[in-house]
Amino acid sequence: MMEQIGKPLTFTGFFIDKTTRRGASGLMVTVEVRRGSILVLSDMAATDIGGGLYSYTLPAICVNQAGIYTAIFRSTSDNVETKHVLSMWAVGAGWVQNVAHDLEDIHTDIASARAEIADVHADVAYNHSDITSIYGLLAGPGSTRQSLRILDESSAPLDHAKVWITSDTDPTHVIAGVFQTDSSGMANGTSGIWLDPGTSVYIWCDSPQATFANPYQWVIEQVPSLKVVTGKKNTLGNEPALGDLRGMLRMRLNDLDEGSYTNTELNYCLNLAYRETQIASKCRKVTRSVQAFAGEHTYFTDQIFEVLEVSWGGKIVDKVSFNDFGVSLESWNSSDPGKPCKWAQMYGSQIRIHPAPDTDGVLTIHGYGIGEEMQSDTDSPYSVPVGYAVSAILDRAEAEARKMRGTSGNNTSLAAALFQSWQGWVQRIAESIKVS
Repeated sequence: MMEQIGKPLTFTGFFIDKTTRRGASGLMVTVEVRRGSILVLSDMAATDIGGGLYSYTLPAICVNQAGIYTAIFRSTSDNVETKHVLSMWAVGAGWVQNVAHDLEDIHTDIASARAEIADVHADVAYNHSDITSIYGLLAGPGSTRQSLRILDESSAPLDHAKVWITSDTDPTHVIAGVFQTDSSGMANGTSGIWLDPGTSVYIWCDSPQATFANPYQWVIEQVPSLKVVTGKKNTLGNEPALGDLRGMLRMRLNDLDEGSYTNTELNYCLNLAYRETQIASKCRKVTRSVQAFAGEHTYFTDQIFEVLEVSWGGKIVDKVSFNDFGVSLESWNSSDPGKPCKWAQMYGSQIRIHPAPDTDGVLTIHGYGIGEEMQSDTDSPYSVPVGYAVSAILDRAEAEARKMRGTSGNNTSLAAALFQSWQGWVQRIAESIKVS
């Protein structure tokens, strides 16, 4: 059987009775459907076709994008060999092959499937370990949905943190994940993580915003409850401040008598170093809410210089290049407004969405940003991690200050050496905040 976008998808699941070794009928079976990692529907009732075979048809309106659609059939009965059964469709712009269970003999019709159940049983048992493995990679290998929230020490949720579950204290023995937390700090969002009561697993967390004492042991209770893991918030530099940095820079320049550089010149060099260090190392992530208006397609991202993600109405909008929009600048305004489904980064701090929204709303923009310049002597380079701010900013600022006086002695060669040193600090910053 073959299918494409805009057509209903019928998934099938087959359950075996432990006692009789035959198809198990009369079960209460629910279905959860995903497209990739995106939850489409959950807790949908499956139809008992008979002979242990169950089906669920995903409406055509839900088949609106190409991708791999997976359905998990779940039975609450303990008298079946497998409580979770996987079925998959591959959907594309053209016709594609339905690969659910690799049970090619079932695709003819329900009548022939009933007659072949005995033969199919061997294939189901053979494929069970592979199906369980695939399901475990998607959401976890267990029978109950567990909730896991990641916070910092001030109880603020950590978004875009990476979380995975292992069977023991070896971080490579992964049984679920890697998940990414949402804006409320929930691992895998509302879909949760599926684990078996009575088992003991280990939680691993990684975030540029906090430090964790990995791993955290998690004993799964009979009654699911919210598990919270708290990390120590990474301290961002609040010392030294602009006045301190300027004093240290004067010492480097041998200008304590303030005879060669003005405060304005050195403040310029320090703020340039601060800004370029943030851009080169991408050490600051920012989330902004931008008011959007019906019919308007272009919006400023202000201090976000590289946009990573755009959401409209709580849904992530697909990122494309401008050439992929399929419309020219001339025809942009003539496009009918609707629900934004694409975005592209334009020149400077601008993004364009397509189509322009048909109602007012809010764009949520997440990306790499730049902190405010230091103006008062008490302002600090808070966006650069502690341990790097002084060395990185002073190296770059000194290089810029010496370039201003390039005709004086060896300032030109010193500026080049300092610039290389600054680049080394930038690399260290980037590596220290990298999420594996």
